[in-house]
Amino acid sequence: MAQQNSPLTRSIVNPATSVSALDLESSPKNDSSLGFRVALGSDIRPVDLAACGFEMKQFVFYPSQFEVVSALIDTRFTVVDQSVGRQRVYAFVRNRI
Repeated sequence: MAQQNSPLTRSIVNPATSVSALDLESSPKNDSSLGFRVALGSDIRPVDLAACGFEMKQFVFYPSQFEVVSALIDTRFTVVDQSVGRQRVYAFVRNRI
């Protein structure tokens, strides 16, 4: 095989804004490919989640980042993170008015 000669390039990285792939993968909270499951005993139905903009695939809901879920969820509910390990589990408690 022929070897191509290419000039070496040097990237300048700003350490204040660079993010390692390991940093993103180290926490399941940052893994957007993981969906969340609804905790047993929650006061919410799949139709309620769909009305708030969530998509369900094989009983797992997306988007799944806790901050996004909390922002999208109807004000009638409070979200409680009950995640363990890499499994995202959120409980939804109906607010009493």
